[in-house]
Amino acid sequence: MAFESVVAICSVVIAVVAVGFAAQQTRAATKQVRIGNAIAGASTTDSVFVNLHNALRIIIDHPELYPYFYESKPVPQSGETRVRVLVTAEMLCDVLSIGLRAAEQIPSTGHGLNLWRDYSLQMFKNCPAIGEVVDRDPDLWHYLAPLRTAPAT
Repeated sequence: MAFESVVAICSVVIAVVAVGFAAQQTRAATKQVRIGNAIAGASTTDSVFVNLHNALRIIIDHPELYPYFYESKPVPQSGETRVRVLVTAEMLCDVLSIGLRAAEQIPSTGHGLNLWRDYSLQMFKNCPAIGEVVDRDPDLWHYLAPLRTAPAT
């Protein structure tokens, strides 16, 4: 009987130690997931801003476009400038939509994109071309279209 008691006690001790190691592994895995999510969020935020800077580079390369994007100048009715304004606006709509989606679906973007909605609203206010592009096909810009009529915050 004494041998069986020793075996039972050893079994309990081994089980407790195994549960302790399992708990340690769970904590380590949770920490790794948290770190991985933070890295993914930072990477997504960085990607959104790189895409934004690439689209804005067009305005830098063509400073005559600036008033169409930041001073509420109406879209030209025809010509090469109209095409350039609308294509640049489409690129910005892509970037704004991606940022809105990332801010909504990837919580780990955290503070990096927490003002993205406000930035998008500001772009609507200052750039009639963005409104024209979204109005033309709101389903294509389904993250951006609801902001078209949203009040500024």
